[in-house]
Amino acid sequence: MNKNEKMEEQMDLALRVQRALLPARLPDTFPFSFHFGFEPCEKVGGDLYDVFDMGRGYCAFYIADVSGHGIVAAMLTVFLKQAARAYLKNEDYSPSRILSYIYEMFNELGLEDDIYITMFFGVLNTNDATITYANAGHNCAPLLYDGITVRELSLPSVPICRWFTRPGYKDRKVQMPTGSRLLLYTDGLPDCCAVFRDPENVKTRLFEAPTGEALIEDLLDTVRREEEPSGRRDDIAILLLEREYDYCTGRAQQEG
Repeated sequence: MNKNEKMEEQMDLALRVQRALLPARLPDTFPFSFHFGFEPCEKVGGDLYDVFDMGRGYCAFYIADVSGHGIVAAMLTVFLKQAARAYLKNEDYSPSRILSYIYEMFNELGLEDDIYITMFFGVLNTNDATITYANAGHNCAPLLYDGITVRELSLPSVPICRWFTRPGYKDRKVQMPTGSRLLLYTDGLPDCCAVFRDPENVKTRLFEAPTGEALIEDLLDTVRREEEPSGRRDDIAILLLEREYDYCTGRAQQEG
């Protein structure tokens, strides 16, 4: 096996490791439900999402993007998943403190300054239908449709990196009324498809889609039809949280 073949074998292994980190199934927390979509590029990228049920009505979720491609990006997705789950064992559900912990662990790795991670972290409390969230430089602001309007959960912040001593992450809280949807995605979506570089096009699809699954399929179908001729240069990761109507009782779920 020559050097190039060995490198290709290592890249293939990194790709399989990265794909294995993506959850095949997401927690069922009716009337809340999670849906996901993922379109990989040919190279090993660093997009990652995860959702985990923490019990007592709490679910943690995040979407993240590691800079660059290749083996380093793939290995950092492993680090990210392990660090997040390790911290949550402390039963401290503050997204800002979780991000600060990951920031500290990342800086102990001693990586180059041009390597960084963007990450949006949220904790769903199904008991009062709220989401507490914090952002670490994820520049694709999540979109919240509350059943009437769509707004961006914009929270300027720094990525997980080696550039600052104290990142200063902050928690914010929003309500998830019946019929609402929260859409998270990585920058591969606007980068690979010009129509989505205008956030208004994404917002329109968010409230027009009949179901969460239909929304994600619509977004990915559009990318497949209209992506740049040069091909996909980045992964596309999409995570959607929606609060459904309780058809079993014939009424809306009690708001928190």
